Amino acid sequence: MPLNNIFIRLKHKHRNASKAKLIGDFLNQSKTIVDVGTVSGGLANYLSQHNFEITAVDITDKTVYRDITPIVYDGYRLPLENESFDASMLITVLHHCPNPEQVFDEAVRVSKKKIIVLEDVYPSWVMKHLSWSWIL
Repeated sequence: MPLNNIFIRLKHKHRNASKAKLIGDFLNQSKTIVDVGTVSGGLANYLSQHNFEITAVDITDKTVYRDITPIVYDGYRLPLENESFDASMLITVLHHCPNPEQVFDEAVRVSKKKIIVLEDVYPSWVMKHLSWSWIL
């Protein structure tokens, strides 16, 4: 495994646990989950280690976890069946989308029960760009 991937995994370990704790109560009674905008795959990996069936989706494959291979899609229409997951997760992804409403609508289409959205709020332009560099 490249040293860069090891660094990313270590850097994100605490962050993934924190995100999972924030959304954990919303995942109750959800077994199958689609992670739209998985990026490194860290949260998907964390949740899959805690007995959730995760399908990762993104517009490119930037995952650093061996067990997470995202479905790469065009950013418009998820290549998934209607109501094929108990829940969809949109975790700190919508602010990166040129058309966040369409991404949200697709998450609704493929979910049976829940849509979980967690977004970043930036107090300044500097913090916004620091957040972007953190996930790259």
